[in-house]
Amino acid sequence: MKIVHLSDLHIGAKIDKEERIEEFQEIFSFIKDFLKKESVKILFITGDVFDSYYPSHESLDLFYGFMKEVSDIVEKTFIISGNHDSSSFLGVNRHFFNERGIKIFYDISEDFNNLKEEFVIDGEKILVQGLPYINDVKILYTILKNKGLEGVNISEYKSIYDGIISVFKNIAKSSDANYKVFMAHLLIDIPLSFTSEVEIFSLDPSIFQDNPYNYVALGHVHRFSKINRLDNIYYAGSLLRLNFGEKNDEKGFILIDTSSNSVKFIPVPAWGMQEVELNGVSSLLDLEKMIDIEYKDKTIYKFRISYKSPLTYSEIIDYLKKNYGNMLRLEAKLVNRGYDKSDLDIFQMDENDIILNFYKRYKGVDDDNPLLIEFKNNLLELLNEN
Repeated sequence: MKIVHLSDLHIGAKIDKEERIEEFQEIFSFIKDFLKKESVKILFITGDVFDSYYPSHESLDLFYGFMKEVSDIVEKTFIISGNHDSSSFLGVNRHFFNERGIKIFYDISEDFNNLKEEFVIDGEKILVQGLPYINDVKILYTILKNKGLEGVNISEYKSIYDGIISVFKNIAKSSDANYKVFMAHLLIDIPLSFTSEVEIFSLDPSIFQDNPYNYVALGHVHRFSKINRLDNIYYAGSLLRLNFGEKNDEKGFILIDTSSNSVKFIPVPAWGMQEVELNGVSSLLDLEKMIDIEYKDKTIYKFRISYKSPLTYSEIIDYLKKNYGNMLRLEAKLVNRGYDKSDLDIFQMDENDIILNFYKRYKGVDDDNPLLIEFKNNLLELLNEN
């Protein structure tokens, strides 16, 4: 039996203000053709289905269309929510999904029994368990509330996850299924600094000791990877290059063959990314002469330009979009006035974008940094409450 593991779709991801609909359509078409060709029976999607809590109509159309077509190809699809997703939003249309053999694990019950499904395909009994993303900030808040600031440390954070995953493992151990899968959206064996002394958000692989699973499907990390020291725990990575830090990463998904117990990475036709840096540009003629690249289709460009008046930001962005398409990002610095514009005109930004832009530019934080993502999600929740 063949299984495909996708993750971190981030449908609705933008370059500047442009959604990457065409790129998603190409990749989804590639995946659908692959599922048919390989006669795949089961599909896993391990979180970050959407890039934001409130996806656009175009993103919803893209996702529901993809799911409808996929449900005509595979027998079962399982989805968990990630940190970019609104779990309740994903769960709203569970009846639409259930009718098509698509199960969404989004609501965590006290005993976790709602986060599993057992079924039989081709005479093989399968157990699938899915752990939706658990808000790290809420975990820290619980620790702070119960134990105070001194309670915030690696062992305390990990003990909460260890308790949760132990319950899942015990459920799996009691099952007589032939093939057992655990899905989760979390960090394992990848250090992220919470402070200069404490690495708190990454779990140790020992959390999966006495592992009862044939395969553990993980999401959250955007690069295909196998967890060191463990034979069957994998990140599928993201389908798109979501920022320029990923420009050299190969993107794709995982194919699992249960008959041979093999795991294979399958690349997808993700668009390329190219960065261009230019200094001392004083006119559009200068700009034209200094750009030593030709436009390539299915490539996203990032221009980092320092320029002088009377040349303006608007003139630069208009020229670039005319010659390099709308899928580009501009960081432009006016060097003879000290006025700085990065990525977007500040006068077109909302409060959320201004704060995020500040942290990305001056604090050296990447778009996919979990702390920045967590801050963004919680800020959105606060703004919506108000």
